[in-house]
Amino acid sequence: MGVSVYPTLESKVAEFDVAAVDGKALARALPNDNDGSLLSPLLEFISITDEQVAEFMDEMDEAALSEMDAAPEPQWFSPSQGLEVVQRILSVLRSDPKALPTSGDEREGFADWVIEDLEGVERAIQLAEKHQTRFHLAVDY
Repeated sequence: MGVSVYPTLESKVAEFDVAAVDGKALARALPNDNDGSLLSPLLEFISITDEQVAEFMDEMDEAALSEMDAAPEPQWFSPSQGLEVVQRILSVLRSDPKALPTSGDEREGFADWVIEDLEGVERAIQLAEKHQTRFHLAVDY
């Protein structure tokens, strides 16, 4: 299985298919923290999904729930913000795939897989913009 990062839209959009972005290469390429690398700006768009909130709440015991001020809430972002970041990263990677920071153990073609994931994210954000809804990136573990 593995970890994947994929776009989610706040409102239902018929043309949007969450499965259109595999997201595994993107998840592997993302840094663990905002280290200033090429992909670091994407971390700003990662948020918890409604399903993950529900799962989180189901797993908590009564004592822990009573100590919480409120359940975590998904954060949503403007498509224009996301498109600017994703398109800037794609521009760099298309002209120089070696600009992608790697740990050295990625297989040949890894940058192409990351580009493919980012193109899927770009398409999803363009749909969000077209349908005047917001987006975020979610992580599936």
